Amino acid sequence: MENEFALRANKLHYSDFPLEFQYKKFKNSFGLYISALSLKEVSDIINTFAFPNLNIFGVDHDWYDPELNAYDTLRDVALSQNVPFHAYDNENIVIAREHLPNLLDGFCHFNFHFYDSPYILEEIEYIQNNHYISNSDGQGSILEGINDSSIWIDSHDDCYFYIETKSQSLLETITAKAFDSLCRVTVESIFNEPIKITQKLIKQIFVENKPVTILQVPVLLNENVIWPIFFQDFPWSSNGDLSHVEGFEKPESYLVLDLKSGECTIENNDLIHENYRCSSKNKTVAGKSNFIIFTKD
Repeated sequence: MENEFALRANKLHYSDFPLEFQYKKFKNSFGLYISALSLKEVSDIINTFAFPNLNIFGVDHDWYDPELNAYDTLRDVALSQNVPFHAYDNENIVIAREHLPNLLDGFCHFNFHFYDSPYILEEIEYIQNNHYISNSDGQGSILEGINDSSIWIDSHDDCYFYIETKSQSLLETITAKAFDSLCRVTVESIFNEPIKITQKLIKQIFVENKPVTILQVPVLLNENVIWPIFFQDFPWSSNGDLSHVEGFEKPESYLVLDLKSGECTIENNDLIHENYRCSSKNKTVAGKSNFIIFTKD
């Protein structure tokens, strides 16, 4: 089995970055932390659910103007991206939701924040909202303190973000996108059919206030690609060595992609461990090291 895997392993994509989720439920809204996924990747989804206006502020980036010897203001960025906007000042602007993909196109950020609104706010209301947000502890609901808003986004480093929304469907759609991206990137050289992400699978990930980590270290077993899942925080490792982490040898569940049907499911530990076990030692297969493989008992 290992020889067969060795022949095909170089066709799978691996990453040191895990796919992470943490779901929260508030009185009138839902929150989701997700990594690694960029805001740009889900901007079209947000457009579908958001109110017409996005109030953007607290943006840090590396766009530098050598002539001015200064970093571009958010207003400058919007002008460079040909995005129409209403400005409260140089670093606080409002754009139409449909222009979010254009604003983010080629624009990398360290921090990026916005909330939506059905109308352009009066400046006093905008200031009050931003004051409330800046003084929040980051643990409770942001939307509770903002009138007529349905989405709050706190994005970092162009690869992870926290979203709070009044729409459970929005979180489910974003999570499905994350799964699809994970599967698509992993198997792009061996599988080009549609990938089926069911609502049942999504709901299995939405465990309230409990982190979920899917290691991007897939294995190919027969006609299935398998990723280990842990319902806990996992320390990131730059070399992929997780053998020292408690519980590493026995994942709690597995994400399974059936290459025949294209369907993704989450299987529990016992089903997989009937025939395979997770090795805690790194092995080099087809010239690729620092990932898990399964071996027969």
